[in-house]
Amino acid sequence: VSSASTTGARDTFDAPTLDYFRRIAALPLRNPRMIGFGVSNRATFSDACRHASGAIIGSRFVSLLEEEGGDATRAIVRLKEAIGGPAASAEAGK
Repeated sequence: VSSASTTGARDTFDAPTLDYFRRIAALPLRNPRMIGFGVSNRATFSDACRHASGAIIGSRFVSLLEEEGGDATRAIVRLKEAIGGPAASAEAGK
């Protein structure tokens, strides 16, 4: 859990949240850490991955799925573009 707030998109993580990520990353934990609250764009995805083993993108994917009328392929392509992945134009044409 990356914050005490509800899930959903935000543009960036604030300084106290990034400090929290650093403190958790410094703990001698055996299991991978995933950040999954507030991850919705390139900045938040990059910050989450920098301080954890990965990121979970939930609310943003659901909203893209709704915007694309349930077309999961289009929603995934748009999500990849939002977090900085290559634009999968070949996949979009399927």
